[in-house]
Amino acid sequence: MRSLIATALLALAVGCVTSGRNIDFNQVKQLKSGVSMRADAERLFGPPTVAATDGDGVTTCSWTYEVTDGRHVLTSKTLALTFQPDGSYKAIASLSASGLAARSAPQ
Repeated sequence: MRSLIATALLALAVGCVTSGRNIDFNQVKQLKSGVSMRADAERLFGPPTVAATDGDGVTTCSWTYEVTDGRHVLTSKTLALTFQPDGSYKAIASLSASGLAARSAPQ
């Protein structure tokens, strides 16, 4: 019985590891340039993984989502959006998907 429990616990421990919040690229369509605010993006995608502001005051926020098996990345999604100094949404800086996530990236 102990070996069965140990085997079950080991199987759970070796499972997939997820970091970040899953990114639905279709939600970007809800943001309107010059109208939507950074807070609107954060409501859709959660807090950004990274945010950096350039010399002109434009902020680029990036969100990352990954699923790994502990050794290999199975799914990866990244979204970067830019915001004007007043916090209004400017544009998509980049989006990418690989692995299983690539199937849900907008065309």
